[in-house]
Amino acid sequence: DPCCCEFPFSFALLNAMKDQQQSIEEVKNSNVAEHLNRMLRVKIGDTCADQVDRFFEVNPIQAFTTYVNDFVAQAAPVFSSLTANNQAVLYRAVLMEHEATGSVGAIHAGLTRQESRIFLLCTVLDVLSDLRRPLLNEVVERLEDALRQSEVSEEVGDSADSLSLVDAAVFEVVVMALSDEASSGTFGQRGHEALR
Repeated sequence: DPCCCEFPFSFALLNAMKDQQQSIEEVKNSNVAEHLNRMLRVKIGDTCADQVDRFFEVNPIQAFTTYVNDFVAQAAPVFSSLTANNQAVLYRAVLMEHEATGSVGAIHAGLTRQESRIFLLCTVLDVLSDLRRPLLNEVVERLEDALRQSEVSEEVGDSADSLSLVDAAVFEVVVMALSDEASSGTFGQRGHEALR
């Protein structure tokens, strides 16, 4: 839906990037983000591509945030218990320190590299939300705090540290949910059904 765009031209950019997977597989060992940026420039033209580049240069955090938000709203899988905002926070947390923030090509390269992981984390959070919504809210708050700290420091950290931060936040809350369910005696029936 083009009406939900926050990032300039995101609807057109996302349409231009639809065949990215085939293009990424063709690139093999070269810089995938640069290849995707060149491919995008050919598809949308120099004038539009220059505007997109300028947006990333002037305000990289806003450009990254709004583009990922638009991607989630328009192209990401839908999960019944996750809002688009919750999903976008997870996507941004995984991509933020994974050197997948500086351009549309970098974001799509990161999305492709992390696709299975993001889908798995969204699935876990979707199930968790069905069990206890306050725990989902806690994960989202932790990830938002980590994103704010990354934005303030503007330092590119070790991607393994960032990825472990996301995993740790999700894992800790999942363990809390399982512990609460087990101690209340309801995990045996309700939790087991939700995890099937």
